[in-house]
Amino acid sequence: MKMTLDERETNLFFNEADKTVQIVSYDKRLNKRLRNLAQLRPQECKPIPYYFDDENGAESYSFPSTWLRINPPKVSTMTAEERE
Repeated sequence: MKMTLDERETNLFFNEADKTVQIVSYDKRLNKRLRNLAQLRPQECKPIPYYFDDENGAESYSFPSTWLRINPPKVSTMTAEERE
């Protein structure tokens, strides 16, 4: 059964005591990036086969928690007049 876009989630699982993050994702671009990382750095980024959902495209990986970042875009402080 095909899933709706609302059902196609990406979930991260980690805690402060563990040194790894587990991710389960339906995002094709993210999964491609994780697959590439798993090939390039197999000791650090490992697929978790139990969570693969071939029918809907979900994949799961574990990787070091030090790789997890949140990078918001910079906020422009220029006024409309300054931009002109």
